[in-house]
Amino acid sequence: MGFYDTDYLEHHGVLGQKWGVRRFQDKNGRITSEGKERYRRDKTLNNVGRALTNTTVGQRLAVNLNKGYREDKKEIRNLYKQKKEELGDDREQKKSLRSDYKKTLGEARTTAAQVNYGWQSDEVNKKIQTQSVGLGIGKSLLLGGYGAKRYDQVKADTDSTGDAVLRGVLASVGDYATYGLLGVGEYAYGRNKVLTSEREQDKK
Repeated sequence: MGFYDTDYLEHHGVLGQKWGVRRFQDKNGRITSEGKERYRRDKTLNNVGRALTNTTVGQRLAVNLNKGYREDKKEIRNLYKQKKEELGDDREQKKSLRSDYKKTLGEARTTAAQVNYGWQSDEVNKKIQTQSVGLGIGKSLLLGGYGAKRYDQVKADTDSTGDAVLRGVLASVGDYATYGLLGVGEYAYGRNKVLTSEREQDKK
């Protein structure tokens, strides 16, 4: 029997990592400085996607292309595959594991969104990042990109569909009338707000 015929143990995941435990958040769910650094969007993506980030579809795309999120996604997926193999033929536990996997992946995506779009509430970022791509595109076609984002913001804060639709339509008309300046202005204001808040925290 040759060397390569012997059994060996292969580990796919991060040493010491526990399922569902975020390494870049503290116990209260706040993102640590290491987490913020990890989820910072690439400079290229920041330049190319500046206009896109004014829309729900653009925000989701920006997070999915985020280097830190892609690395996190790979780690979570590898750990999921490892645990799935350990369960063997147990369908019930596999179903539960699949549910936990999707939840953990969603949390990682929302965390990445919170770093870049922290001026929005956590509920808004979660709503944008967990909705289906088809739903996001459909709302963007009906209300326009910026209108769809305003719809999600209002819906997450008030849970009123009528009010959300009205605000979404008004935002879409306003953005169209200003040739997209309304959405760009909100992005610039929000980004500056996040950076200012981070500088103040660093001083403490």
